[in-house]
Amino acid sequence: MGTLQDQITLLILFLLRKYVNKAILLINSSDNLIDDLHLDPMDVKYLVVKIENEFQIYFDDDEFNQIKTISDITNLVIEKKNLVSSKV
Repeated sequence: MGTLQDQITLLILFLLRKYVNKAILLINSSDNLIDDLHLDPMDVKYLVVKIENEFQIYFDDDEFNQIKTISDITNLVIEKKNLVSSKV
Protein backbone atom coordinates (compact mmCIF):
# COMPACT_ATOMS: atom_id res chain seq x y z
CA MET A 1 0.00 0.00 0.00
CA GLY A 2 2.97 2.36 0.49
CA THR A 3 3.85 4.96 3.03
CA LEU A 4 1.64 7.92 3.87
CA GLN A 5 4.04 10.10 1.90
CA ASP A 6 3.69 7.80 -1.15
CA GLN A 7 -0.10 7.87 -0.92
CA ILE A 8 -0.20 11.66 -0.67
CA THR A 9 2.23 12.02 -3.58
CA LEU A 10 0.11 9.68 -5.69
CA LEU A 11 -3.01 11.73 -5.01
CA ILE A 12 -1.13 14.93 -5.87
CA LEU A 13 0.02 13.34 -9.13
CA PHE A 14 -3.58 12.38 -9.87
CA LEU A 15 -4.65 16.01 -9.36
CA LEU A 16 -1.66 17.23 -11.39
CA ARG A 17 -2.51 15.17 -14.47
CA LYS A 18 -4.80 17.90 -15.86
CA TYR A 19 -1.94 20.40 -16.00
CA VAL A 20 0.93 18.41 -17.53
CA ASN A 21 1.57 16.89 -20.93
CA LYS A 22 3.93 14.32 -19.44
CA ALA A 23 2.92 10.80 -18.42
CA ILE A 24 2.33 10.72 -14.68
CA LEU A 25 4.68 7.73 -14.32
CA LEU A 26 7.55 9.83 -15.72
CA ILE A 27 7.14 12.61 -13.14
CA ASN A 28 9.50 12.68 -10.16
CA SER A 29 8.59 14.21 -6.82
CA SER A 30 11.65 16.45 -7.19
CA ASP A 31 10.40 17.91 -10.49
CA ASN A 32 9.96 21.67 -10.37
CA LEU A 33 6.35 22.54 -11.16
CA ILE A 34 7.26 25.48 -13.40
CA ASP A 35 10.71 24.62 -14.78
CA ASP A 36 10.35 20.85 -15.29
CA LEU A 37 6.60 20.36 -15.68
CA HIS A 38 5.99 23.67 -17.45
CA LEU A 39 3.02 24.77 -15.36
CA ASP A 40 2.33 28.46 -15.45
CA PRO A 41 1.96 30.25 -12.10
CA MET A 42 -1.83 30.31 -12.39
CA ASP A 43 -1.92 26.54 -12.93
CA VAL A 44 0.19 26.13 -9.80
CA LYS A 45 -2.34 28.22 -7.87
CA TYR A 46 -5.27 26.16 -9.22
CA LEU A 47 -3.45 22.93 -8.36
CA VAL A 48 -2.77 24.14 -4.83
CA VAL A 49 -6.44 25.08 -4.36
CA LYS A 50 -7.47 21.59 -5.51
CA ILE A 51 -5.01 20.07 -3.05
CA GLU A 52 -6.27 22.29 -0.24
CA ASN A 53 -9.84 21.19 -1.00
CA GLU A 54 -8.91 17.53 -1.28
CA PHE A 55 -7.05 17.45 2.03
CA GLN A 56 -9.23 20.06 3.78
CA ILE A 57 -6.23 22.24 4.62
CA TYR A 58 -5.11 25.78 3.80
CA PHE A 59 -1.69 27.04 2.78
CA ASP A 60 -0.95 30.61 3.82
CA ASP A 61 1.02 32.90 1.48
CA ASP A 62 4.39 32.00 2.98
CA GLU A 63 3.70 28.28 2.59
CA PHE A 64 2.41 28.78 -0.94
CA ASN A 65 5.58 30.66 -1.86
CA GLN A 66 7.66 27.70 -0.61
CA ILE A 67 6.03 25.35 -3.12
CA LYS A 68 8.40 24.59 -5.97
CA THR A 69 8.17 20.80 -6.35
CA ILE A 70 5.71 17.97 -5.82
CA SER A 71 7.77 16.94 -2.82
CA ASP A 72 7.29 20.42 -1.33
CA ILE A 73 3.53 20.00 -1.61
CA THR A 74 3.64 16.50 -0.13
CA ASN A 75 5.70 17.66 2.84
CA LEU A 76 3.40 20.62 3.50
CA VAL A 77 0.32 18.39 3.34
CA ILE A 78 1.88 15.98 5.85
CA GLU A 79 2.84 18.88 8.10
CA LYS A 80 -0.65 20.39 7.93
CA LYS A 81 -2.44 17.10 8.50
CA ASN A 82 -0.25 16.40 11.55
CA LEU A 83 -1.03 19.86 12.92
CA VAL A 84 -4.74 19.25 12.44
CA SER A 85 -4.61 15.82 14.11
CA SER A 86 -2.61 17.04 17.06
CA LYS A 87 -5.20 19.70 17.85
CA VAL A 88 -8.07 17.20 18.02
